[in-house]
Amino acid sequence: MARDTTGPDLFRQPPAHKEIIFSIPGTHPPPLSLPHVPSQCRWPGSVSGGNAVPSGLNGFSIHGLWPTNNDTSGPSQCTHEAFDESQISSLLPEMNVEWASIWPDSKGNEGFWAHEWTKHGTCAAELSVLGSQYKFFNGVLQLKAQLKVLDALQSAGIYPSNSKTYTLDQIKSALTDAQMPPLVFCMPANKADGAETSSPPILQAIELCVDTSLNVYTCNDAMQKAAASRGHCWSDAIGLPEIVH
Repeated sequence: MARDTTGPDLFRQPPAHKEIIFSIPGTHPPPLSLPHVPSQCRWPGSVSGGNAVPSGLNGFSIHGLWPTNNDTSGPSQCTHEAFDESQISSLLPEMNVEWASIWPDSKGNEGFWAHEWTKHGTCAAELSVLGSQYKFFNGVLQLKAQLKVLDALQSAGIYPSNSKTYTLDQIKSALTDAQMPPLVFCMPANKADGAETSSPPILQAIELCVDTSLNVYTCNDAMQKAAASRGHCWSDAIGLPEIVH
């Protein structure tokens, strides 16, 4: 799953043209960004503020998949189609784990999903592969299942820990080597409860850029610069807190 996360060739560059999603004649579809793994992928051990998350959630949690204008901007609320949970009823067991609202001040899953559909899904749905509420949410779930971000980190020796830290280069290299070149975002430790801390920042989210066939590619310079300026990651020490169930 720009900020708010498939196929055999996961590392190809995006088209360098303008986008059909904006109905510009004779042009190509835009890349989409999968922020959080997923979609954007959030790390539950950080974002939840230390609170318990769904028992089946043992890796990254989906934030969303957001169409962009091949840079840091993007369309939003492209139609007035309201979120209808009945259209994704068969997905709810998986959604309640993989795409749960895990912020400490969460107002619940349904409101979170309604926001993601209304703001982003209505635009992504211009692509046939994501062309309904069911296709949008199921497509992002399938994308997360294929892009095994935590597995790639652990293969490089990066494990959740309440004591160890890792460098930004270690995290980026582990995912790039696995053909998932990321944008990395961090947050201050204990930010969720408002506490001030001098501890190293903790990993908040991973974003992966994907094209309109949902194949991962390297995010362009504009997106990389934006992530570097607002990502809050110190290159010498980043925490990956353990998940609490």
